[in-house]
Amino acid sequence: MGRGSLDSGPMSEPCACPPDRPPTDIERITQHFDERFRDWEPVCPASTDLLFDWVRDEGLAGSSVLDIGCGTGALIVRALEAGAERATGGDLSSEAIAQATALVQENGFADRVELWVGDGAVEPLKAHDVVLLDKVICCYPDADTLIARSTAAARRLYAITIPESRGLWGLIARVRWFVFDLAERLGGGYHPRFVHERSEVEAKVLAAGFSPVHTGRQFVWFVGVYARR
Repeated sequence: MGRGSLDSGPMSEPCACPPDRPPTDIERITQHFDERFRDWEPVCPASTDLLFDWVRDEGLAGSSVLDIGCGTGALIVRALEAGAERATGGDLSSEAIAQATALVQENGFADRVELWVGDGAVEPLKAHDVVLLDKVICCYPDADTLIARSTAAARRLYAITIPESRGLWGLIARVRWFVFDLAERLGGGYHPRFVHERSEVEAKVLAAGFSPVHTGRQFVWFVGVYARR
């Protein structure tokens, strides 16, 4: 019988089926990342390297680090190797967190790392000295809540990597994301990428009490590190 049939009777258990609604963007992105991170090897492209180098230049010794959208944990391990005292990482993908857990254990940092599965725009965020969002803001169609909550959690440094939105590189980023998204949709995947106006993102970070200490670009990625005033 179909759900809600009269044959179910008044004493039957309530239906545990998922609601009859299409999945949200975040739910579909989570499914995409779960599939993507199976058998994934940690990767640190040039833009991530630049982000990390600038954060390290500002000093990590004795710091606590929060990596929102930590993936398989590569930045967490690098931060601890560079002198961070402890680190917390969250990601939408349970597959990514499973691999991050294995990576921190392999490197002997399990007792200094806390990992969780969830949405950084929703989950409670404890204050940390350094907050990292490497290619995370671009996953959100509306990133205002994520930016507000993550900047509030940063005591000293706030570091981001987002698609460049300005000039020729901004045009290249938009075309690139359109092609990638189309190919993934045709292949049954779902991972929308959003090019937020860089000036608007930076304005929100500055309004939260930060000043830029390092800004630059690697290919289509804008990299920014900000210090709390």
